[in-house]
Amino acid sequence: MNNYICETCGVQYEGSVTTPEYCTICTEARQYVSPNGTSMDDFEKNDRCWFQKSNPI
Repeated sequence: MNNYICETCGVQYEGSVTTPEYCTICTEARQYVSPNGTSMDDFEKNDRCWFQKSNPI
């Protein structure tokens, strides 16, 4: 199972076998969303998440 992160707003989702279809935060009418829409990134494969990986809670 992978943990996914919304690349638009940065919210992290719990582990899932499949990629979430949409971000619950970005579906809020007041949230800015790029004309390209939202996309999800796999937390474990994302090198930009170095801080949390090196400093687990």
